[in-house]
Amino acid sequence: MDTILVFRTVTDDALDKLKKTFPTVHYLPDPKPEQVDDEMLKNADAIFINWSGLPDDIVPTFSRTPRLKLIQMPSAGSERAVKAKAFQEQVQNGFQGEQEVKLCNASGIHVTSIPQWCICQAISLLHQTQKMIVYAHVSCSPVIERRPRLILLTLDLSHHRKTRSGERKI
Repeated sequence: MDTILVFRTVTDDALDKLKKTFPTVHYLPDPKPEQVDDEMLKNADAIFINWSGLPDDIVPTFSRTPRLKLIQMPSAGSERAVKAKAFQEQVQNGFQGEQEVKLCNASGIHVTSIPQWCICQAISLLHQTQKMIVYAHVSCSPVIERRPRLILLTLDLSHHRKTRSGERKI
């Protein structure tokens, strides 16, 4: 693969990595049809698009991109991307055509970091649990209000005070 079209905003670091990987990088973060010429499309091996999919006004059919091998998305879902005119044309024809264009999404990209995130969230949630339990016991008169589909529990902490040694007294 020699040429990539980047039709989304990327960081400077990501753009530098792309330039090291591909000899030709056309960076158009918000592409307009007049910015993308036929020569660019004809030589494109890959297109990096945003979550909204392949722009129909730029690539209405894959016949304009004879070398195109893959389209990469940064998101997990690809429902909007497969609704592009170029993909729909292939579905209506009932075959892939002379060229095979693969649509790649980012499903599973965070699979190794999600367990750590879950553990951190659990720790964060439990971090103040002891204080919450103490404050809940301090209240002498919890007030429960019942509203449709909502129960509010209000704790009255006005009786909570500390002694000189810092111990809590009720």
